[in-house]
Amino acid sequence: LTEAGLAAGLTLLRDYGVLHLSGAPADQRGTRELAERIGPVRHTLYGGMWSTVAEPGQTDGVLDTAYTNLAIKPHTDCTYLRDPPGLQLFNCVSAAHEGGNTLLVDGATVVRTLRAEAPDTLDFLSSCALPWFCYDEPRVRLSTLAPVVTLDPRGELDMLRFNEYDRGDLPAGDGWYERTFLPHWRAFVKCVNRDTHVEHIHLQPGNAILVNNHRVLHGRTAFSGGRREMLGCYLARDDVE
Repeated sequence: LTEAGLAAGLTLLRDYGVLHLSGAPADQRGTRELAERIGPVRHTLYGGMWSTVAEPGQTDGVLDTAYTNLAIKPHTDCTYLRDPPGLQLFNCVSAAHEGGNTLLVDGATVVRTLRAEAPDTLDFLSSCALPWFCYDEPRVRLSTLAPVVTLDPRGELDMLRFNEYDRGDLPAGDGWYERTFLPHWRAFVKCVNRDTHVEHIHLQPGNAILVNNHRVLHGRTAFSGGRREMLGCYLARDDVE
């Protein structure tokens, strides 16, 4: 990867939220070196570099669906952090025999769709702080309050924070949850998962993607056969923008 190629690629990442790379290394050291061409690896409670190895039927003792062969709905990572990582690198080391497609959804497109079709929902999601949490007992208990959508001064998407599995409890009993929250939440979930918004990519060994975690949601389809392994890490969005 030349310096000129890197600069061109990061421009595409800035403009579109995703960069697809080929010829990626197949080990953690090479993956780190690739990431560090962009900037320092960001450490979180999960450490620096990580490996998600998933095999069909792997469920015993697993606390994170990333380590199973189950489908994962489109989401952003680390919603429960005050400052979620801005970039995420996924490097495919081995692919499943069937399924295991990576799902990508452009949050900027979702926001534009809501502005046109459901402006009240966009207003709610950008003004109402919701609880997000992660309990990794007994080691970690993290939580924060933040809106799903953060807009920049121009009214464009600056950060999307969304994971159905990370949303904390909301008060019930006064009707707000049923009458106000649920209709807007369901409208947003439906918009995110609209077929025309979801891009399917089947990553093979040697393929990597760099994703703007503040803009693009990621997920995967269920898979069977073989072993699916991704190497990766988080980086700072400031290193690109």
